[in-house]
Amino acid sequence: MKAAAAILPVVFMLGLGCFARKMKILSEEQNGGIKKLIFTLLLPILVFNATFTMNIDPKYIKITGFMFILQCVTLLAGYGAFRLIKTDYSHVSPYLMTTIEGGNAFYPLYIGLVGAGFSSYFVLLDVPGIFIVFLVFPMIIARKTSESAGFASMMRNVYTNPVICGLIAGILLNVTGVSAAFARTGVYEAYCALADAATAPIAPLILFTLGYSFSLGRDNLAPMLITLAVRLVLMGCGIAVAFMLFPWILEDAQLRIAVILFMMSPPAFATPIILEKLYKKGSDGQYCSTYISLHMLVTVIAFALIAVFTA
Repeated sequence: MKAAAAILPVVFMLGLGCFARKMKILSEEQNGGIKKLIFTLLLPILVFNATFTMNIDPKYIKITGFMFILQCVTLLAGYGAFRLIKTDYSHVSPYLMTTIEGGNAFYPLYIGLVGAGFSSYFVLLDVPGIFIVFLVFPMIIARKTSESAGFASMMRNVYTNPVICGLIAGILLNVTGVSAAFARTGVYEAYCALADAATAPIAPLILFTLGYSFSLGRDNLAPMLITLAVRLVLMGCGIAVAFMLFPWILEDAQLRIAVILFMMSPPAFATPIILEKLYKKGSDGQYCSTYISLHMLVTVIAFALIAVFTA
C-alpha cells in the first residue's frame, strides 16, 4: 500500500497533464505559463528555503563535488563513445550523457517517495548540473562554433537565473549564521508555514506539465535506444562509484534513494535549447526532446521499482 501511495499520485498527475493536452483544456502557451511560474518563482523559493534552513555538513558537500566531476566525466565518456558508435545524431548525443533534470523530473518523484522534508538532498545533487548547463555547455558550444565565449555574457546568464539567485542567497545567509539566528526568533514558525505553502504546489504542477508535454514517436528510435543504453551504463557506474567513495550513503535511506533516482533521471530539459547552435539538420532538436521523453519513461519505471522495494 505504501508503494501504491507513492506511485498513484505521480501517475495521476502525469495522466491529468496528458488528458489536458488531448482534450485541449490548456494551450501550449498556457502550459508554458505554468512552467514559467514554477521556474521563475516557486522553484527559486524552494531552493532558497532548502539552502537557508539546511545543516551544511562538509561530508554532504563532497557529494556535490562528486556530482560535478561525474557529469564532466560522463560528457567526456560520451565524446569517446559516440566516436566509436556512429549514428545520425552522434554530434549531439554526447551532451545527452550528462546533466540531470533535478527540478522537473527528479524532485517531484523524490518528494513522492520521502516527503518534502528532504529537499536539501535535491539541492546538493542538482547544483552541479545547473552550472554545467548554463556555464560549461555555452563555453563548449562557443568553442565548437568558433564564436567568442563571451564570459561576461555567460556569467550574466548564470547569475540572473532565479534558481541560482535563490541558491546563492540561501547559502550566504546560512554560512553567515543569519539562518541560525532567525530560527531562534518568534517569526520563524510563520516563515516555515509560508515556505511550505509556496513550495507545496511545485511537485504536482511539475508532474502535470510533464504529462502535458510528453511525446514519444517511433522515428529515430534505434539511435535513441543506443544513446539511452550508453547513458544508463555511465550513470550506473556513477551510482556504484558514489557508494564506494561514500559508503555512509548506504546508511541513510533517503540519501540512498536520492542518489539512485537522481542518476536515473533524464538530461536537463533545457538541453535541446542550449544545443541549438550545434544542430546540423532540422530533426536534431526533435531528437533531443524526444530522447528526454523516452528517458523520462525509464525514470518513472525506476521510481516505481524504488517505491515497491522500499515499501
